[in-house]
Amino acid sequence: MSQPQVSNRPLIITAMLLGMLMASLDNTIVSTAMPTVVSELGGLDIFSWVFSAYLLTSTTFIPIFGKLADLYGKKQFYVLGLVVFVLGSYLSGTSETMSQLIAFRAIQGFGAAAMFPITYAMIIEIFPIEQRGKMQGLFSAIFGLASAIGPTIGGYFTEYFSWHWIFYVNVPIGVVAILLILVYYKNLTVRDKSKKIVIDYTGSITLTLSILALMYGLASAGKQYEWGSWQIISLLGASLVLLIAFFFIERRAVDPIIPLQLFKNNGVVSSNASAFLMGAILLGGASYIPLFIQGVIGGSATKAGDLVTPMMIGLVVGSGAAGAMMQRMPYRPIQVVSSLIMAGGAFMLSRLNLDSTNLYVVISMVVLGIGLGPLFPIPIAMMQGTVTQAQVSIASSLISFQRNIGMAIGISLLSLIVNNKMANAVTDAFQGTTIPADKLEHLKDPRALFSEQARAMIPQDVFHQLQIALSDSISIVFLVIMGLCLACAVFGIVAGDRAEQNYTARKAKQQAKQSM
Repeated sequence: MSQPQVSNRPLIITAMLLGMLMASLDNTIVSTAMPTVVSELGGLDIFSWVFSAYLLTSTTFIPIFGKLADLYGKKQFYVLGLVVFVLGSYLSGTSETMSQLIAFRAIQGFGAAAMFPITYAMIIEIFPIEQRGKMQGLFSAIFGLASAIGPTIGGYFTEYFSWHWIFYVNVPIGVVAILLILVYYKNLTVRDKSKKIVIDYTGSITLTLSILALMYGLASAGKQYEWGSWQIISLLGASLVLLIAFFFIERRAVDPIIPLQLFKNNGVVSSNASAFLMGAILLGGASYIPLFIQGVIGGSATKAGDLVTPMMIGLVVGSGAAGAMMQRMPYRPIQVVSSLIMAGGAFMLSRLNLDSTNLYVVISMVVLGIGLGPLFPIPIAMMQGTVTQAQVSIASSLISFQRNIGMAIGISLLSLIVNNKMANAVTDAFQGTTIPADKLEHLKDPRALFSEQARAMIPQDVFHQLQIALSDSISIVFLVIMGLCLACAVFGIVAGDRAEQNYTARKAKQQAKQSM
């Protein structure tokens, strides 16, 4: 580690934190602004793509940027990500149509795809091994905090300035981050220029097309097209075929975009699986508690948002605590214990019903968040500890990639549970009523239960039946989430000895420094 890098560390960390804050905020900051955006730009039928476009590109290109950073250096691609993100933010603020906003959000996501994985790889370069856990916990806490305060900040800007400023605010912050990285960060891993670089173009294109087909299919299913439609089946089938082709290509590639031999290590498999499950758990908890509050209890959107915040606060606390504990303890017991805590919170949430109090919801969400927090830094630390220095960026990118894929697949499959149960409940509850068939179809969407117009159409006794059905379906969702939490505990147990060996080496080095 060079002395200039050490002396400039606070400025470099400031830039990285600003980058993480921006990219994380933009996952959620648009949610509270969308009603105003739709009223100005129109596009009610496609507005959900404002969220999906960002998630699609920010997920698809993560492995590509991770590999390029390993080959050519982290600095240039991190700066590229910042520049593209800032450009996408500015363009999003200037949008005059919903289609423009969707396209510019995709550009933002492309920039974020570079920033997320390379951030964690840069930590490896500028911090000694005994400090990395604490820093990874800090950055993970920032991710959780940004996700929690995003809707509040979005609502504030929309109400007191304009929705355009939820994007424009990134421009000065991003410029500061770009300048700090350009001036103070130096690539420590220098490529041997005598060695010829062979870029895996075929693998990169195949993987990109596979992810695009998967993400587009998941984003469209149940919205533009039915799950069983030929469009969705074709997209998901194409994604699977391309993924299989990708595996065959990577086995023969000279320098594969994702080295498949990594997955021969239990620690790599465990950390990737844990990140995937954590993504599904995080988005599932953040999505279905608001649905319960608004659809079952009858609370406002503001109240629903307030009751999600405790989970995010618990996540920040859990992530920070794990970062500190990772300096003193092996990774495996931390992951197992936190997964069991998380399972306890999910079980508590599975007991929600029409009589549940706000206090019970808050306590349950805090428990879930505290358990979830450690699953941000631990998979990344475990993954980085099982690969060579030359593979750190691609290793970090795989964890971010798996987390995003887990979010997309998890929320899609969990929504199937709720939507199917609600469709059956609507059919049973409205037998013999005079409500037109097209109105009944609308009421199969759980969100109809917190629409005043829809509620006015429903007889009180029927409405009560639908509340119970929605409550029961959300209980099933959290039982499934509890199963995912227990699976995380299992993956922590089977992670293998490499993580324990890394802990022993880290502890020995720390003791040696203290005795000097």
